Amino acid sequence: MNVLADALKSINNTEKRGKHQVLIRPCSKVIVRFPTVMMKHGCIGKFEIIDDHRAGKIAVTLTGRINKCGVISPRFDVQLKDLEKWQNNLFPSWLPSEKTVPSDVSPPWVLDMDHSQGPDLTGAAPVTSINAKPEPGTWFSNQ
Repeated sequence: MNVLADALKSINNTEKRGKHQVLIRPCSKVIVRFPTVMMKHGCIGKFEIIDDHRAGKIAVTLTGRINKCGVISPRFDVQLKDLEKWQNNLFPSWLPSEKTVPSDVSPPWVLDMDHSQGPDLTGAAPVTSINAKPEPGTWFSNQ
């Protein structure tokens, strides 16, 4: 089973229900890093790691800005030169949205699409897509 897929599915289902907080379990390094990137882009509010002396839990505060989030599986190996082609084929919308990929340089870290195309990366595999609602009064851009 894919732990990241389960975490994002629970975030997506809780967002659809209109609730303001979700409890994600189990907790891992990738799952802790992913809400950090989502929080940086304003898709979620604060989150708290709960140590229950087992697998751990994460309590995430939702802001209501996520339309859909999920995992693209299997994790395809993609060269950096082909990244934009894969992005156009896999992500359904032409509208700018937050797209997050993991770095193959250091596997436990998750980077957003802007930082994954730096000169020090040899390639990346698309893993997740976050489609976020724009803040009121602003046009949402991927900057």
